[in-house]
Amino acid sequence: YLLTWDPDRYPFLNFQAKAQEVKEHGAAELGWSTGTSTSVSVNDRVILMRLGKEHRGLVGSGFVKSGVTTAPHWDPEQLKQGKTYNRAQVAWETLSEMPVLPLEELATRIGETDLWNGEEGGVEIPKEVAARLEKVWKEAAAAATTPPGEDDSHGAPSGAEAGGLPTYAADSAAGPDLIGVTREVEAMASLVSAWSVEPPLSIGLFGEWGS
Repeated sequence: YLLTWDPDRYPFLNFQAKAQEVKEHGAAELGWSTGTSTSVSVNDRVILMRLGKEHRGLVGSGFVKSGVTTAPHWDPEQLKQGKTYNRAQVAWETLSEMPVLPLEELATRIGETDLWNGEEGGVEIPKEVAARLEKVWKEAAAAATTPPGEDDSHGAPSGAEAGGLPTYAADSAAGPDLIGVTREVEAMASLVSAWSVEPPLSIGLFGEWGS
């Protein structure tokens, strides 16, 4: 199945953290919209297409971990109307903010154009196209992946040695959801980051100390 992501409409704040988790641990689980499709099943192969004005192309792949469920809609306007959307939990094995396989190269090497230019996610990829895509995708993903333990700095000195900032570890959102609040967090993150929301916007967190 082909899933889609348009960062112009949905600037997902946790995407970079999840991509880093995949890089460090080889996989990361993250729920994703299946569009109008409810036929996506456990162990189905999914490929993620980045849409938008710039940097269109394939940015991720994985396998479905759960059947399709509904959740509060990620679009604030749809959410106001009480609407939901279809989603499935996906174990991502490749995830990148920038295309691993750009749209131009994808269309040339796979020999398909209409499929990659659609806006709807959850589209089933024809078997013959999927077979060609899998081979090309694996080659592209392997070329884009830095081997575990390899230093991306290419011998560059650390921040402290170079006279800049010392190295530090950010408080990343990567890792398993140990308290089961992924759906609520994603719904709130979608609302906060949506361009269509007109400020001011206040968010209150209420609870006993330590709760």
